[in-house]
Amino acid sequence: MHSTDDPIFKFLVEQSPDGQFVVVDGTFVYLNSAAAKMFSFDGSDPTELRVVDVLHPSEHERALRNMALRASGVLRGAAQYLVRRKDGTTFPIEVHAAPLKWDGRSGLHGIIRDITARRKMEETLERMERTSVVSRLASGLAHDFNNLLAVIQSSADVARRFGDGSGDLENAVERIEAAVQRGSDKVRQIQQMAGHRAPTQEFRPLHINPVVEDVLDLTRARWQDEAESKGISYDVQWMPGEPPAVVGSPSDLRAALVALVFNAVEAMPDGGTLAIKTGETNNGEVLVTVRDTGDGIQEGHLGQLTDAMFTTRRDRQMGLGLHLVQSVLQQHGGRLEVDSRLGHGSSFAVIVPPAEEAPIEPAPAPRSDLLQRSHEPTVPEVERPPTRHGRSVLLIDDQADLLQVVRTILEGRGYDVDTAANGREGVAAAMAQRYSIILTDLGMPDISGWEVAARIRETYADVPIVLMTGWAADIPPTRLKENQIQALLPKPFRSEQLLSVISQILSN
Repeated sequence: MHSTDDPIFKFLVEQSPDGQFVVVDGTFVYLNSAAAKMFSFDGSDPTELRVVDVLHPSEHERALRNMALRASGVLRGAAQYLVRRKDGTTFPIEVHAAPLKWDGRSGLHGIIRDITARRKMEETLERMERTSVVSRLASGLAHDFNNLLAVIQSSADVARRFGDGSGDLENAVERIEAAVQRGSDKVRQIQQMAGHRAPTQEFRPLHINPVVEDVLDLTRARWQDEAESKGISYDVQWMPGEPPAVVGSPSDLRAALVALVFNAVEAMPDGGTLAIKTGETNNGEVLVTVRDTGDGIQEGHLGQLTDAMFTTRRDRQMGLGLHLVQSVLQQHGGRLEVDSRLGHGSSFAVIVPPAEEAPIEPAPAPRSDLLQRSHEPTVPEVERPPTRHGRSVLLIDDQADLLQVVRTILEGRGYDVDTAANGREGVAAAMAQRYSIILTDLGMPDISGWEVAARIRETYADVPIVLMTGWAADIPPTRLKENQIQALLPKPFRSEQLLSVISQILSN
């Protein structure tokens, strides 16, 4: 073992609670007592102990590559590895190393820390953050499931009523099956995100654009339906590029991006622009950028963003969820870069190494319908009868299958029904003729049910308006009165509830 005559050096190094080492040509030429104990080394000449002898086989290639980069001064900072003791048990370490000259040869000197306890704490915090992400999804999922259940319930009613061999029964059953499949997909996504990190063997080459589109679908109820029910509007922009494929876990990457989307939305409590863009860095890495127009972050806080307990908002008891993002990216060999100025919004860049092998499936085309919003009414301006015997209904909802099944129920009871697939179409239809009653959804992609009612009231002060929504529990009666809404119909509703509400209003 190499030694030095400096007593201070010997004292500091030998008494250090951290492992100290010197490596030359891949072999340990010095280990202090803490390092020897850490590796269960018996104290004989360490020159016979190679770096690969203490590393888990899965780490050999990466460690040797990193050692070469550190020796040349290219790689800096800490690295984490999985090592094993003589008895075969494994534990994680963190290594800080720098180049040095040892007896005229180039080598590395560094510090080794056993981070088993820290890793357990980080995994616990990561599970807590995943739980936080899922809980923040809960209200939006409740809305989505209410819509799905409304379709299922109404279609089942149609199936019972029209079981006469006509096409109505077959169509109702098809709608039930489609709604159940969508509900099953949402449950699967939440189960994946709520679970623990995926094992490395589950990593696979994949395209990142479909993962981002899943995230937009999964969080839509938060930035669209829930927001619009509160009178808040977000301009969500999806700009898919042509990034390389990545090797990773889709569920973990999805969880990290959901956390970033939620942070962006919460940074804009009064609305704003959320832009998500994919592409490629100058070094050929996969790049996903999540940008918001919120309040921004103080420069002094940027270094604390990934701390599990750090938050910039008083309404949060835990961190921003960025510890989860950081953990997922470390697992994928990537990094998170933040650009933010107070008062000018924030940009979070997720950067991950490209895959060496292409995914089995070709890259799918970007979904053109993902954020599609109709800005122009499509209802033709035609003359219609001023009334249709007091039983004319205008039904406004952006969920096509719900429109169809509710229309079938109402027409089966003798009502004359027109439908509109969004708020602007509904307003245009209402301006074209006077209806006996108008039923409108609350959260729609273009304008909310509140705005639909306000615009209709400018022309027809007394037409009855019913608000259909899965957020019924959050709407006080005073707000209905302020907006001149005659009734609230909570989703999901049975056909008897629907018919009862309409009958009661028209009888009055």
